[in-house]
Amino acid sequence: MRGNGNSAEDLSRERQEVTVAIRKNKRLQNLQKRRALAKANAQQAGQQVNAAAANPANESKGSVATVEQLPTIAAQLKSMTPSQRYEATRSVRRLLSRQEQPPAEAVIQAGLVPILVAELGLVSEEKTQFEAAWALTNIASTEHTRVVVKDGAVPYLVKLMMSKNPDIREQCLWCLGNIAGDGPDMRDLVLKVPQSLNNLLMNIKHAATTSLLGNAVWTLSNFCRGKPQPPIEAIKPALPYLAKLITHNKMDIVGDASWAISYISDGDDDRIQACVDLNIVPSLIRLISADKVSVVIPALRCLGNIVSGNDKQAQVSSHHSYRSLIFASHVHIPCMLCVFRLHLLGRY
Repeated sequence: MRGNGNSAEDLSRERQEVTVAIRKNKRLQNLQKRRALAKANAQQAGQQVNAAAANPANESKGSVATVEQLPTIAAQLKSMTPSQRYEATRSVRRLLSRQEQPPAEAVIQAGLVPILVAELGLVSEEKTQFEAAWALTNIASTEHTRVVVKDGAVPYLVKLMMSKNPDIREQCLWCLGNIAGDGPDMRDLVLKVPQSLNNLLMNIKHAATTSLLGNAVWTLSNFCRGKPQPPIEAIKPALPYLAKLITHNKMDIVGDASWAISYISDGDDDRIQACVDLNIVPSLIRLISADKVSVVIPALRCLGNIVSGNDKQAQVSSHHSYRSLIFASHVHIPCMLCVFRLHLLGRY
């Protein structure tokens, strides 16, 4: 137990910070797992920029920088040839990828972050762009997220979400997801960059791969998360996409989309009404019978937010949601909590 001197607001903020750290660390683990899978599929993805990095043979041929070499690499990178620059950047990225605790601070102290940011602008060197974005993503997954922002990465990352190369797009939006997930101030900073939300939504609308779509939806959930919340007008364009995404056949995508809606609908009647207008209640009701708790919980939160609105909004989900929650409670114990909440609210 914490001391009585801490306010409810302080405790809430602390819980939010812990949640951010857990989700970012989980996402970094998923990143490593996904790339391990990519190695097995490298021959099928030969046209992709990261296919060479995903190929076990090629990966073993490349070098991995040591912490001691970082200052020398930083001093020489700008004067290198394109091929040398790619190999050097890749060696730094591999150093940041291979350790459970990436030596982000050592990379920062060597002065490499502004160099990696500058490499995002090398439009004629796509492989180097990709490696730089990957390295920055790994740094942004640590407690040093704000260094990446301070050194000017966000405008580059937003622009590169429209790169012709889907691997670069995915890596950049992933990095932005880590940045936005660092806290409301970082989230708002990203959202204020022109075209940031639009470029992300274009990647959802025209996703080149399921992997890219999944990462884009997770990033979108971070664009919506945190308190104080972003203005509803700033994220309203995302709502039609989210309404469609909660019907997707991949449960990880459905879960992240449902979390995004739960963040948006957690507030005043205007926020709730923006979600109700999407006619998503039937879809949310179906999700409470899903096999994954990671889908059930955000769906329940969405419904709980809606029934806590005004009487008209609560009526939208009254009849079917109550019966469905009773049915689903036999499958998922957490649903009972929502039934109990509905009774406490006096809706039934």
